[in-house]
Parts: sequence; structure tokens; C-alpha cells
Amino acid sequence: RLFDIIFSGIAIVVLSPILLITAVAIKMESKGPVLFKSKRVGTNYTVFDFLKFRSMRVNADKNLKELSKTQNQYAKSSDSLGSISGEMLEMTMNVDNEDELMISDEEVFAFDRKSELLSAKLARKGCVEKGARFPVPLDSEGRLVLSRDTFDGVDTYVLEDSQVSRVDMLRPDGRPWLSVHFDAPLVGLWSPPEKNAPFVCIEPWYGRCDWDGFEGDISEREWVWKLEAGESFEAGYSIEIH
Repeated sequence: RLFDIIFSGIAIVVLSPILLITAVAIKMESKGPVLFKSKRVGTNYTVFDFLKFRSMRVNADKNLKELSKTQNQYAKSSDSLGSISGEMLEMTMNVDNEDELMISDEEVFAFDRKSELLSAKLARKGCVEKGARFPVPLDSEGRLVLSRDTFDGVDTYVLEDSQVSRVDMLRPDGRPWLSVHFDAPLVGLWSPPEKNAPFVCIEPWYGRCDWDGFEGDISEREWVWKLEAGESFEAGYSIEIH
């Protein structure tokens, strides 16, 4: 802790001219505060305030759909301060206070497959139980309803074998506001159980941990990708904000 304080203090002093120039540039190019504040989740899923130089217009998080259609409304300093799409996505995940959960009981995950979905069952230390699968609790329309206790006792829904290739987060009126498209054979859906964390995660995976108790050779592991000499592996995913 002492090292962190001393090192951070020295870094601030050394970088202060650059920080001051950046602050002045933001103030000259755009009205409003120099710093942008949002929520982050730290150790033990503790929510804290995160500060960064503002690279978008004031209240951009409240006008996300409008701003996503044009780049003209961003501060010119954004070119040097970071990715536009990254900050847009960051602000969709923002919450106003520590006690407020981002998702409401009316929001849901929807999938490109409406039939039954099976999840691998997690064991100790993030491993999975060999051969153990259980049905994801979908509603009558094949959707997973998000609530404060959706992940309690489960931790993560691990969908294997290319069961889905798209996950949508729907508004209460049924319209999607975010879609993740991927070609990965696995996807993990999770949020820290019993923590009331202000976020949910959609993670396309190309592999996962071993099953609990595995002691075999690496060639016997599940979800191992093998390439011959000269071969290449390409993969990707896209995040669409509606």
C-alpha cells in the first residue's frame, strides 16, 4: 500500500504538465466538466467511483442512441483520449449509486435459439463437473429473465457446443438494446452471485477450464484447439447497440 501511494504520487508529479494540458484542451473544446465519473467494480465486487478525462459531450450517457449515429457531437479531444465505442459501451453499464442494480426484473436475455438450453455445471475453483448439465430456466418465449437472484446458486451459465450464436439484452417492451454476435462454440453468462453487482456479462469463449478432478494429458483436455504448422486461427465477435 505504501509503495502504491509513493509511486502514484511521483507519477502524478511527473505527468502533471501533460495532465494540465489535456485538461485545458478539453475545457477549450467542450463545455462541461473535465472529468467523467462512472462506477467500477473492484475487489470483492465493491463498487467505487472511477474518474477519467471526459472524451464525450456532457450527458452523452443519457443520449446514447442519438450520439451513436454521428461523431460530430464528440469532443475533438476524443481522438487522443480513447475509443469512442469503448466509452459508449462503458456508459451503458453505468449506475447512479452503489445500491442500485443496473438491470431490472423486467429485462431479459434472448437467444437465437428458442428451444431448451443446457448449461455445464460449475464445480470448485471454476472447474466444471464432468458430464453434468442442467437446463437454463427459460420462460415460455425461450428467454432468461434477469433479476437480483438470477445467478444465485449458479454463478455462471456455460452454454457449450454452439447452442447459440447471438445473445440479446431486451428492454422491458421486448425490443433489444444490445446484441452480441459470435462464432465461438461456448458462451458464458454471469454476474457475481449474491453480490447485487451492477452488471451482467456476456462472454464468448473458445475454451474453458477442465472438469473437476481431471488428471489426464493435455491432448485429452476438452475444448483444446490444435493447429498444424503453417495453419492459422481466426475468430471474432461483434457488439451492436440498438
